[in-house]
Amino acid sequence: MPACKCVSEGGTCCGTDPSVRDHVNDDPRTMDPNDRCYTCYNSDVSVTCKGKLIRSQPISETERFVTSEKCKQVGGTCCMKSPTYAFNPNYISDNCNDCYSGQVALPCGGNLLASSNYTAKTCATFGGRCCDRYPTGGDAFNAIAFPDPELLRCTYCYSGTGIDWSSQSLHFHKHSNHFAGSHPRFRKRHKRSLEFEMNWTSLLLLALSTLAVSIYVDEPLLYDTFPPDFMWATATSAYQIEGGWDADGKGLSIYDVWMNDSNHVTDGTSGKVACNSYYFYEKDIEALRSLGVSYYRFSISWARVLPDGIGRINQPGIDYYKRLIAALKAANIQPMVKYWITINEPWVIAYQGYGSGNTAPGTYGPGTFTYQAGHHIILAHAKAYRAYETQFKPTQQGKVGITVNINWYDPKDDQLENIEAAERALQFLGGWIANPIYGSGDYPDVMKQKVGDKSAQQGFNQSRLPEFTAEQKILVRGSADFFGLNYYTSYLTANKIQDISIIDYGYDQDIESYSDPTCYQSSFDWLTITPFGMRKTLQWIKDRFNDPEIIITENGISDRAGNLDDMMRVYYYKHNINSMLKAIKDGVRVTGYAAWSLMDNFEWGNGFTQKFGLFSIDFTTSDLNRTTKASARYYAKLVNDNGFMADQPCNNSPI
Repeated sequence: MPACKCVSEGGTCCGTDPSVRDHVNDDPRTMDPNDRCYTCYNSDVSVTCKGKLIRSQPISETERFVTSEKCKQVGGTCCMKSPTYAFNPNYISDNCNDCYSGQVALPCGGNLLASSNYTAKTCATFGGRCCDRYPTGGDAFNAIAFPDPELLRCTYCYSGTGIDWSSQSLHFHKHSNHFAGSHPRFRKRHKRSLEFEMNWTSLLLLALSTLAVSIYVDEPLLYDTFPPDFMWATATSAYQIEGGWDADGKGLSIYDVWMNDSNHVTDGTSGKVACNSYYFYEKDIEALRSLGVSYYRFSISWARVLPDGIGRINQPGIDYYKRLIAALKAANIQPMVKYWITINEPWVIAYQGYGSGNTAPGTYGPGTFTYQAGHHIILAHAKAYRAYETQFKPTQQGKVGITVNINWYDPKDDQLENIEAAERALQFLGGWIANPIYGSGDYPDVMKQKVGDKSAQQGFNQSRLPEFTAEQKILVRGSADFFGLNYYTSYLTANKIQDISIIDYGYDQDIESYSDPTCYQSSFDWLTITPFGMRKTLQWIKDRFNDPEIIITENGISDRAGNLDDMMRVYYYKHNINSMLKAIKDGVRVTGYAAWSLMDNFEWGNGFTQKFGLFSIDFTTSDLNRTTKASARYYAKLVNDNGFMADQPCNNSPI
C-alpha cells in the first residue's frame, strides 16, 4: 500500500507489528512517492493473535520450530513474528513462526532506544529492556550468545513498561513485490531531532514519554536508470558456501585447518558443509535465476583444484567448476570468467591474518608481519596479472583486477587536522593496496612517512614498511584492468597521536575512528548504514587512481535473526545502490554491482550467527533450501527495471 495513501486514509505505517511507527514512510516531510507501508494500521479493534510469547525462533538451533499442532496442544495460536496477525500455514511449512497463548504481555513495549549496539547493562541504565526482534519478549538469543551480563548485547533495546496493542487492528497488510519502503527502526539520514509520537493516546494503557533522538536522514532518491550494459550480480565465496571440504580429492586450505578449531568460531561450527553448494549448486542457480541477474561472482577453491598447493591437478575439482559454469550459462547467467579477481580484500589477509592473528593463519605481527604480508600480496597479484596479460589475454580478452575493501572516513568536524586524519585513514586502508597498482607504483607518501618515522623512533634499522625496487614498481604499476571495490560502511575520524611504544599498523596512522552513533546499526558493531559513503568512496577512487573502471564486488548488511521480512536490508540496498547511481551520473566509471551475499552462509569467525543473504537457509535441515527474503524481491525489481522507476503511486494524494 502506498505510504501516502495509508496516511491520507487515517492510517499509520508500521513494520511487521504495530508496536512502533514507520517514520520513514509516514512522515510527510520526508515521504518518497514510491514508499510503501509494510503494514498500515488504523484504530479499529481486531487482533487475531494476542497473548504471551511461548516460542519465538530462533531460540536454539536444535529446537528452532514449533509445529502448529504442538502450539494448539498448549492452547496457543500460530502467529507471524508478533501477536498481531495469524500465521498462514502454507507460507513456509506447517510450523509456527511464533506460538502465542494467554493474555497480552509485552514486557518490552515503548520506544526503541537502539538496535544491536547496546549492552544489556547500558540498555538498563537508560531504563530499557533487551528484546528479541520485537517488543514481545526477552532477548533469548543474546542471553545464550553472551552469558556474561557485562558482554550481553541487546538485539533491540526498548524503553517503557509495555503497551497492550490488543485494541489495534490490522487495517491492511500486503507482501508486495514493490519493497521501496523501509523498516521502522532504520529512519532517514539528516541531523535533526525526531520525536517518537503516538497519535493514538486514547488507546494506550499508559502514557508514553517522547524520546528525542538525533538522527540522519538519507538524501532523496534519484529516479533514473543505469547504463544498458550494467552488470547486475550477486557474490559468494568458496569456503563460505561450498562445503564438501574433503570431497573428491580436495586438499586442505588454511581455513579448513583454522576453522577446524571450534575456539575460532563463535558458535563452534565450521564451513565443512556450509550451504553445501558443491552438491546443491543447482539450487544456487535457481535463486540467481529468480533475481534476474546477468552475472554471478563466485570464487575458486584452490585447494579443490590444486590439493597440494602447487603441481598436481585434481580433475574432479576442475569438473565441479565446469559443471557450475555450464549450468550458469544454460540459465543465461554469465559467470564472471571474463573478469578475474586475483585476491579478495588483501587488508583482511595482511592485518587480520598476519597482524592481529584473528583469522587464518593466525600469525601475530600487527606492525611487522602485516606490512610484509601486504607487500608480497601486491607482488603476487602483479605477477599473476602479467602472466595472464602475456599468455591468455590476447586470445581470451578477459580482464584481471584485485578487490580492495574500503570504508569511507569522514572527518569528525571541519578542523584541518581531522580532515587530514580522514584522508590518512583512507590512504592506509585503500591506498596501501591501490596506490602501487593503480597509482604511482609505490605506497602512499603519507604511509611511507608515518611508518618510516615511527620505525626510526622505535629503534628499527629500516622502515617496517617494505620498499619496492625499481623493477618491482614497473611490475606492479598498472597491473589491473579494473578496480574491485568492497564497500560496507563509514566512520568518523579525528587526529590522535598514538603511543609510540606500540608497534601496530593501527597506531601508525595517528587517528581515532568510530561509527557515527546517529547512524543505524546492523548486527555487527563495525557496520552502520551509511549510503552517502558509497558515493564519496567511488569519487575518491576516481580522483586518486586515474579514473579506473570500478566494479563493486561486495556490498551488504548483516542481521542475526535471518527473518524473511528483512526490511533493514531492503533499506540498505535501496539507498546504497541509489548512491552508486548518483556516482555514475557524477562521471564515475562503475560498470557492475554484486550484492553480498546470494544467501546466508558461513560468516567466518561468526559461524552461522550473522546473516548477509538475499536468500535464507535453515542450516538445521539437510536439504538446505534457499528461501526468498524481501530483500531478494526488492533487488530483483531493481535489476528488472535497471534502476529506480518513479511510478508515482499517489498522484491524487493531497500529500
